Amino acid sequence: MEPIDKAIEAMKLYGLGEQLTFKKCADIFEVNRITLAQRCKGVQGSVAAKNINQRKLSPQQEAELTDYIKDFKSRGLPTTRAMMRHFAAEITKQPVGKEWVGRFLKRNKDHLTSKWAAGMDAVRHHADSEHNYNLNFDLFHEKMKQYNVEPRHTYNMDEKGLC
Repeated sequence: MEPIDKAIEAMKLYGLGEQLTFKKCADIFEVNRITLAQRCKGVQGSVAAKNINQRKLSPQQEAELTDYIKDFKSRGLPTTRAMMRHFAAEITKQPVGKEWVGRFLKRNKDHLTSKWAAGMDAVRHHADSEHNYNLNFDLFHEKMKQYNVEPRHTYNMDEKGLC
């Protein structure tokens, strides 16, 4: 608990009077007397509360956006900063600034990480289509039937080795 919060609690507990003044309490907890008085009177809020109120998205909306981004990642679709800005703008119905994504990632660093994605080479990009996948799996199943291979005896292997 921050010293200012402890001082506010003391003021609430003992009340303002001859025994405890804002000056005495501020001296005890080594906080600014004016800030203490304004916070106790409700004139000034905490910096943390102010920051939350100034955010584009509520904590709940940020949590949902974080889950949405994680879902994209689990499907092998890394999100770009432009995509994140677009998602946030769709939620808030107003544009977000260029620096918003960096602050969002910093606030959610336990759940999201920022990395440079390796690009897909052109040959793979052109070969990546639903039609080609269907042809590949049709051929695969045809060969399994032709050679009587049971599904439990199939393994995945690519250029990196056996998976």
